[in-house]
Amino acid sequence: MSGISAQDFLSTYEGNEYPKDFLGAYEPVECLSHNAMGETLLVRDRAGTLYVAKCYTDPNLRPRRSESALLGDFKHEGLPALVAEYEGTGMLAVVREYMPGEPLDRLNVPLGEKEALDICIKVCALLGCLHAQKPPVIHRDVKPQNIVMDGSGSVSLIDFGIARAYDEAASADTVSMGTREFASPEQFGFAQTDPRSDVYSLGVVLLWLLTGSTDTHRAAPPNRRLARVIRKATAFSPEKRYRSANALGRALARADGRVGRAVTRTAAAAAALLCALTGGFALGRYTDLRPAGVFLNQYVTFAEPCVENAVRIQLGKAEDEPIRAEELEQVEQLYLYGDQTAATLDAFYTLRTAADSGAIEVKAGEIA
Repeated sequence: MSGISAQDFLSTYEGNEYPKDFLGAYEPVECLSHNAMGETLLVRDRAGTLYVAKCYTDPNLRPRRSESALLGDFKHEGLPALVAEYEGTGMLAVVREYMPGEPLDRLNVPLGEKEALDICIKVCALLGCLHAQKPPVIHRDVKPQNIVMDGSGSVSLIDFGIARAYDEAASADTVSMGTREFASPEQFGFAQTDPRSDVYSLGVVLLWLLTGSTDTHRAAPPNRRLARVIRKATAFSPEKRYRSANALGRALARADGRVGRAVTRTAAAAAALLCALTGGFALGRYTDLRPAGVFLNQYVTFAEPCVENAVRIQLGKAEDEPIRAEELEQVEQLYLYGDQTAATLDAFYTLRTAADSGAIEVKAGEIA
């Protein structure tokens, strides 16, 4: 990340504005941004570890609830952990973990579908974690500048300066905030923000990644499936959007041809295997070559362990419980990703996201 050079910033740096205990713990390295709300600084502690400090100078623009009260001890590898908060007479300094990488606004857009979808599916997973808090935490400033990607493709969501907890009793947000191009309509006083507000913003981010434009009325990617997903995500009325970031993530995964082909290939391979295992049963049942009873209560074996595990999951069978040939007719779909199995389509998408982010290791399966 870069902003005002450290030398230029330090030449005008007035330490007397900052809380004394903050100055005792950190020294500024760089000013990453400066606006009416205050400054965002890259700082380091006495051991040389880097952190990001959000310094609020206008009391009227400070968060209604402190970030420690909002997120508590919540931690996630893609979300910068809260380190400390320091409050002085004229400033609140919130220190968070530094997430290495570059913000998306530094990318040369438009991107290809694969890269854009991978990024947004990962952001959906991060937002899903925030929205799953009790009460849900709404980021309210999802934009390219606040999405950071490192060299390995890992994605982080930063800057919780205007995040808020959802309040069922509220009819509208007290203060309208957000970056105009990416903020949902309700952030300008139409209604209270909820998880669908972040869905809207991420829909605009996806449009920007694919087209270089944030104009949801005129710009659209050539892929019609993705265009439909973006239209729904960025609908003016929250009721017409995806209900959650996880729902948007599933829609994006379905729109991703690679995922569709992977599921289709897996299902086809599994179906072929199951047909081979039940072929004798079907032949005997529907022709005169062999009586059906010969195949009833016959137990099957599997050449591929991950397929066997997937079948057991669908049938609810324990590892040591035998599987009869006729039971295979109950299996309609298997979900495999490499050598890993999932019970449902949602679990498959979660597995895929975790594997792509490097959170879990998946080896190549044996099914062609």
